[in-house]
Amino acid sequence: SPVEHTISFLSGLEPDAASYALVLDDMHLIKSKEIRKSLSYVLKRLPLSFVTLLLTRDEHTDYMEFPISEGKAAQITSGELIFSGLEIQSYFKACGRFITPEEARAVKAVTGGWAIGVHVVAESGQLEPGTKSDEALARYIKHQIWDKCDGELQAFMLKTCPADEMTVELANRLTGRGDSEALLDGLCAANSFVCRPDGEHYRYYHIFLEFLRSMLEADTVLDKAGLYKTAAAYYRERGEYYSSIRFAVKARDFETLTSGMLEM
Repeated sequence: SPVEHTISFLSGLEPDAASYALVLDDMHLIKSKEIRKSLSYVLKRLPLSFVTLLLTRDEHTDYMEFPISEGKAAQITSGELIFSGLEIQSYFKACGRFITPEEARAVKAVTGGWAIGVHVVAESGQLEPGTKSDEALARYIKHQIWDKCDGELQAFMLKTCPADEMTVELANRLTGRGDSEALLDGLCAANSFVCRPDGEHYRYYHIFLEFLRSMLEADTVLDKAGLYKTAAAYYRERGEYYSSIRFAVKARDFETLTSGMLEM
């Protein structure tokens, strides 16, 4: 089995004076419960000269709960990864640009502090009077991500972006497809702008979601009211009346809005 082969391999490693970093990327792609359950045991067999980094888009890493509780492992989350205002200033300085603390806070507000956004704004020089840093970020996303997707995928993302996060059922309803799960899983595996925070929901990262919603707003072909009505009906069936009302308001669907308020 994979676990037995791994333990056999680790048993042959000889401790030495050098230090090593073992990086296991895309751990979210490993679905085997056997491998996940055995992971902490396998890592314990590594020589002390190894530091292991597990990179994953899963927000729930129950398979590492025991070593974390023992103090032998630690999570590095988005809270540690996003740039602070001072770090944004330092990064701009490294790029040969000098900004004030107020400008750094503005950059953080636009980018969420994520490295990709900070880098784009720093390289674009979009903090001149009369320009907006979010415009540079939108251009980057359009050229580097959006324009590289085919029309079918673009339509799928536009139809699903009204929801802050979506289940497979909601995605199927919004798009009229029956294969949303496979498509979303493919996006999670291949791209950096979709994640699956738990076993039921998917969501677009904040910066990309804002871009998608701006594209949807500018679109003159898609039936936006129809999308909002579909979402309102979905949430109403689930008993999530506040979400149902929010989408009913956007759709100007007063019948659904009235009935939803009566059921609350």
